[in-house]
Amino acid sequence: MIALDELRSQTAAHCSFCDGFPVDGVSNETIEHFRPKCVGRFPQHAYTWRNLYYCCNACQTAKGEQWDDGLLAPDEAGYAFSHYFEFDFTTGAIRPAHGLDEAAAQRAEVTISLYGLDTAARRRCRLLEGRDWASMDEDTRNLDLRAYRNFLEP
Repeated sequence: MIALDELRSQTAAHCSFCDGFPVDGVSNETIEHFRPKCVGRFPQHAYTWRNLYYCCNACQTAKGEQWDDGLLAPDEAGYAFSHYFEFDFTTGAIRPAHGLDEAAAQRAEVTISLYGLDTAARRRCRLLEGRDWASMDEDTRNLDLRAYRNFLEP
């Protein structure tokens, strides 16, 4: 599928929402319709390029056909992961970044909730990835070949 190949390439085979990698190693590769394509919601956006994202099953299943106008799109103008989110490196939890205004904090919270980014399983995966990363020789580290790059970045 040409669209799937192009979307995968744009994200270096990482899920657009949780940053899981490689998606095809742990999940089916899916194309997320950011604005749900179900009848009556956003049919005009069903197959527009800006509405399609490379996604893992876990994120797509968690969100399903839910929608909130505050949901953060990972390619929207001015978006930076570190602006909206921060991690607790002792638990692997993700939360809205400190210092956000109320509207931005709400957008971060909605995104965490709808995509299921703070489940116990995801916390464990981030912690395991962090331990593995810490044990690697600095010369062999390559963020694009690791899951949860935002969690691993210094």
